[in-house]
Amino acid sequence: MIKDQDELIYIQDENGKEVPFKILKEFDNEEGDRHFIFYIGLEEDAEEVFVGECVKNAQGEDELVEIDSDEDMKFIEEVFDEFLNELDAEDLDEEVEEEDEE
Repeated sequence: MIKDQDELIYIQDENGKEVPFKILKEFDNEEGDRHFIFYIGLEEDAEEVFVGECVKNAQGEDELVEIDSDEDMKFIEEVFDEFLNELDAEDLDEEVEEEDEE
């Protein structure tokens, strides 16, 4: 996995091709010792949000790994719900600002 300044990550597919994804949110667990990333494909109609844990591999490079515990998934679902609520609040604020401008 490679992160760049445009908030994109590049993940190697099964054919070895680097595929770009947009980072939606990065966050740590409650203890602060693990780092997670929500990301989505760049296609305009992309709807599926992915999540992975960012860990260092044997070469010391960042790598995304799948989430494999129910406890982790419960925490991640809570963070995702909060993230969606934040997005809804931002959309509502934008609608109010647009109405005020009219």
